[in-house]
Amino acid sequence: MKKSLALSLCLLLAFSLFACKTAPAATTTPNTQHLTAAEIRALDESETIRGESWASLVNHFNSIEEITDFAEVIVKVEVVSVELTEPETYLDSQMTYTTVTILSTIKGNGPVGGTIKINELGGGQGYEAFVAGGVPVMAVGSQYILFLTEEYKGMRGVCGAFGRFIEKQGYMVQQTIEEAKINSYTPLPTEQFMQLIAGYVAGDNT
Repeated sequence: MKKSLALSLCLLLAFSLFACKTAPAATTTPNTQHLTAAEIRALDESETIRGESWASLVNHFNSIEEITDFAEVIVKVEVVSVELTEPETYLDSQMTYTTVTILSTIKGNGPVGGTIKINELGGGQGYEAFVAGGVPVMAVGSQYILFLTEEYKGMRGVCGAFGRFIEKQGYMVQQTIEEAKINSYTPLPTEQFMQLIAGYVAGDNT
């Protein structure tokens, strides 16, 4: 009886070891959804504002490399709050101040975990909340990669109509008007997009 029990235990142990060796390794589900080309085009279209125009596109960027070179700071952020100001006089312009937490810095000085304030011209109230050119104000809780200009009065500006990319379904999508769309760019998974920018900053991409 004891021999039979010992034999059974040995067989059970051997089977368990075999199962552990042959079982497939556990996989983790990536945050990025694997979208089809058609789904990526639809995602891009959803963040392209048509029928609006920017008063003056002083700088025009035709590639991610160009805007990377131009921007002083490039950061991935999450929006904390949005403040829409009222003009103090009829000569003043309405402004939108967006406070963001820096999640990571790709170029320049941006303290990870710290907050910075973004200054954008224009702004509205309620559902019709847009900055200059008809671009929606940044949404609280959403994550963006921002290409920013030099600091002025404690705030930074976005590089014209070109420098705002919103994260949607794990992809970075340029959020802008049609005339400022970088046609050479197709939405990329967030990490791949960040690696692309980092490569340009380091001079590794051709």
